[in-house]
Amino acid sequence: MGNRFVTYLCATSVHSKFIKKHSMRKYLLLFLFVTCAMFLANKNVHAQGVTTASVNGIVSDSKGAIPGATVTVTHIPSGTVYATVTRADGRYNLPNLRVGGPYTIKVTFVGYKDFVQEGITLSIGQDQKIDAKVIPSWTKSL
Repeated sequence: MGNRFVTYLCATSVHSKFIKKHSMRKYLLLFLFVTCAMFLANKNVHAQGVTTASVNGIVSDSKGAIPGATVTVTHIPSGTVYATVTRADGRYNLPNLRVGGPYTIKVTFVGYKDFVQEGITLSIGQDQKIDAKVIPSWTKSL
């Protein structure tokens, strides 16, 4: 009788572990499904919150990129000025600008004539690309 009881306990224990293992797998799959569903639903909610625009581009001369140039974007109606400096590859970006305009963009760098572009209008969510080709100040204007 003792052997039968031990065999019964072992069989019950194995059966119990089998059920727990498969139940855990079910719960894990359910958890992963719910997590993915929440992530996808949350992604759409954030996309609706965009209320600004941005400006980006490359500042260069006839020889290539100009690192360290100052780029300023001015919102004319409010007088708000946004500024940045170009990176080593001559690229710049100014995020979170007010929608509308007009804007004026100005690029300055020592030894070069200022690059100015006026009348820029930005729409909601727009990523406006404005590349600036600067000319050395010792060059005659045409």
